[in-house]
Amino acid sequence: MKNILITGVSSGIGLATAQFFLEQGFFVYGSVRKKEDADALQKQLGDQFFPLVFDVRSNESILAAAKKVEDHLAGAGLLALVNNAGIAVSGPIQLVDLQEFEKQLDVNVMGLVRVSQAFLPMLGAALPKRANPGKIFNISSVSGLFTAPFLGPYCASKYAVEAISDAMRRELSIFGIRVVSIEPGPIQTPIWEKAVAQTNTYPGSDYEPILRSTEKLIKNSKAKSIPARRVAEVIFKAFKRSSPKARYIVTKGKLGQWLLFNLVPYWLVDYFIANALQKRLDKDKARKMA
Repeated sequence: MKNILITGVSSGIGLATAQFFLEQGFFVYGSVRKKEDADALQKQLGDQFFPLVFDVRSNESILAAAKKVEDHLAGAGLLALVNNAGIAVSGPIQLVDLQEFEKQLDVNVMGLVRVSQAFLPMLGAALPKRANPGKIFNISSVSGLFTAPFLGPYCASKYAVEAISDAMRRELSIFGIRVVSIEPGPIQTPIWEKAVAQTNTYPGSDYEPILRSTEKLIKNSKAKSIPARRVAEVIFKAFKRSSPKARYIVTKGKLGQWLLFNLVPYWLVDYFIANALQKRLDKDKARKMA
């Protein structure tokens, strides 16, 4: 049996990846935080899906789930781990709630490490090398390559995912375990509706006139988003390769992303961003004076 484990399968990339691998004949272990979500997914995805209920912030619940998986595998191993569970916290670094910032890092960074440590033995992280060691796919983001204003907490977590992926890829090479960073751009998921609902304009702050346009920016990003299934297809393609690339950018326009991240100097990017922010402030000032 071909067994894989995916975290955060209630929606978005996690759900699309679970569905795609099930279609290819895999047995999928998938984590959610709520029992009711686990029950619903079991009915939706069928007998080849094994729901796990744990929070990536709780090492105790992760270890309990790992024991369940180990017992269910009955000596078999995992062929892949997809570290997908994550959240997005936004806001200016000057004002963002520190507890929310800590939660951002705890879920996206420490959660990934907790899950990886718990399931690495089932991927073959021990010598002598397993005949068919597993692969790890860490869901990062283009936000781990480029930091947009007011997305500092989220970008910081994804930059950390990039660093951890590099470290894991090099350290786990002695076991033959491949580690791949998946870097999607905007994806068609419910996160957009959640983002609009949770938008904080920090009323009374100097940033308020700029942040009031956040909803419009979110809608523009949604219009440029791609289906979550596209990410699942990239993960599967990388999984099938004996030597996958270290990272895969998944966006509508790969050339544009490559140029942005590799050719445009930082000072020029900073200039354009600062100019755009100032224009929003000037527009708001003119509106008030009218």
